[in-house]
Amino acid sequence: MLLLLLFLLAAGEAAAAAAATTLTATPAKLTQSDREITIRWSGLPDPDGLDYVGIYSPPTSSDRDFLGYLFLNGSATWRTGAGELTLPRLPNLRAPYQFRLFRWPAREYSYHHIDHDGNPLPHGRHRVAASGEVAFDSPSRPDQVHLSFADGVDEMRVMFVCGDGGRRVVRYGPAKEEGEGWKEVAAEVRTYEQKHMCDSPANSSVGWRDPGFVFDGLMKGLEPGRRYFYKVNHLPLL
Repeated sequence: MLLLLLFLLAAGEAAAAAAATTLTATPAKLTQSDREITIRWSGLPDPDGLDYVGIYSPPTSSDRDFLGYLFLNGSATWRTGAGELTLPRLPNLRAPYQFRLFRWPAREYSYHHIDHDGNPLPHGRHRVAASGEVAFDSPSRPDQVHLSFADGVDEMRVMFVCGDGGRRVVRYGPAKEEGEGWKEVAAEVRTYEQKHMCDSPANSSVGWRDPGFVFDGLMKGLEPGRRYFYKVNHLPLL
């Protein structure tokens, strides 16, 4: 009976300590100008060098299904139970991100769950805090815009990704500001679905991510050696 009481007391103290730990991620809305996400935590009792923050998307993911993780000891103040980490702007997965803080006792190291370099991976068993969601301000905004060569010497291809399949165009011309000499071409759109993936985990509920819609606009009539400017735009429905 005494052992049970001590166990319950210890469990209660651990739960209370976890409840006092806070984790935040800012900004909550990512705009085109935001290039970093700042993660802050405080109130973590008895911090350990293996404690970490897991990266999740969507927020409904289980604790084991992280996209990546950061050790708290990357912060100069981690031994105080509080600190700050930054990571570069994350890709737009068309779903919000969430960050979760975990304890990882050294005694629970396991080489049965390793990464491609043979290092043990976190198991996600001892979550003590979770951040709010971090989302992109406009899922339909063109993203991942890039150029590539096309078949013709006077052609170049513009490709980009959006969160919806609405009509898009590519506008281009020799002057920085739109005006005389500018042309417009409609962008073709395509996507793929979970059933098109070849194997697990890409075609399972855990590994699948919404790819968005890939747009492809072909600029024609370009003069070799001449500088051009281009824009990708959303067209209103008629």
